Amino acid sequence: MISKLLSTVKLLASSLFCLLVVIFLTFSAALAKPVDPAVERLVSFIDRLQTIDAEFNQQVEEADGHTPPLSRGRFSAKRPGLFRWDYTEPFEQMILSDGNSVYYYEIDLAQVTKTDAHLLEDTPAAFFVSDKPLSKTFSLTVVEDKIWKLPSVRMVPLKEGTVQEILLTLHPNKDEVLSLTLLDSLGNRSRFTFLKMRYNKAMEADRFQFLLPGGVDLIDDVGNNQTN
Repeated sequence: MISKLLSTVKLLASSLFCLLVVIFLTFSAALAKPVDPAVERLVSFIDRLQTIDAEFNQQVEEADGHTPPLSRGRFSAKRPGLFRWDYTEPFEQMILSDGNSVYYYEIDLAQVTKTDAHLLEDTPAAFFVSDKPLSKTFSLTVVEDKIWKLPSVRMVPLKEGTVQEILLTLHPNKDEVLSLTLLDSLGNRSRFTFLKMRYNKAMEADRFQFLLPGGVDLIDDVGNNQTN
C-alpha cells in the first residue's frame, strides 16, 4: 500500500514538474520575443539623447488635401522636459516648454497660450525629452518610410489625445533623424525633415525660459487672460 502511494506521489510530482517546465518555457519564450532592430535602434538613440538642436522643414497635408506653404525654423530640446520650436517661415511662432508649462507664442497676433506640459506627452517634441521609456507611452511597430525606403518606427500613443501616430526614420548608418511624420487627431499630416542636427552638445537652460513680452496677451490653460 505504501509502495503504491509513493508511486502515485512520484507520478504527481513528475507531472507537476513537467507542467512547470512547460509554463516556464512558454513564459520565457514570450519574454524573449525578438524586438525589431529598428525599434531597438530608436530606443537606444532616445535613451542616449540629452540635448538636440537642428534646423527643420515642415510640410503639412491637411485632412481635406490642402497643402499650406512649407514652414521652416529651428528645434532645440534638453532633458528632462525642455524643448523649443522657433518657426521663422512663413510666420514667426514659438512653442516652448519649461518642463512645467508649454507656451504657444503667435507673434503676429501678439498672443500666448499656456498649457500644462504633461498634456503633450504624445507630441514629437515631448517624447525626445521625456524620462519615460517609449514603450510606456507608445506601442511600437515597424513600417517602411515611403520616401526614404527605410524602416520607420510607427509610434501610436497608448492614451487617446491630439496625436494618432508618429513615424520616425533614423539614418541607417548613424544616429541621425532623417524624418518625423505626425498624424494628428483631425487627420492632418505633418512631415518634418531636419538639417544641421547636433546631439548632446552643451545648451543653456535659459533658452527654455519664457518671458512674456510687453503688450502680449497671455491665455492660460484654464482660460484666464492677462496682458503684460
